[in-house]
Amino acid sequence: MHRRRRVALAVRSDLAIEDQVTASGATWLDRQAVARDPVALGQAGFGAEVRDAMDRRAGQLIEQGLAER
Repeated sequence: MHRRRRVALAVRSDLAIEDQVTASGATWLDRQAVARDPVALGQAGFGAEVRDAMDRRAGQLIEQGLAER
């Protein structure tokens, strides 16, 4: 008999990752950028997409004078 592994999934944002890059107000990407214990991200697929979006989000916030590197 094979045991099925259970996976829990929680929605943390109603905005798509791409939409969070230019969104007004705090986003899940912002929370991840400053989190003490951020979500572990893979090097490919969704993890790579999130890393790229976080980098572009940081650029947007820097352009607006809301963040610095």
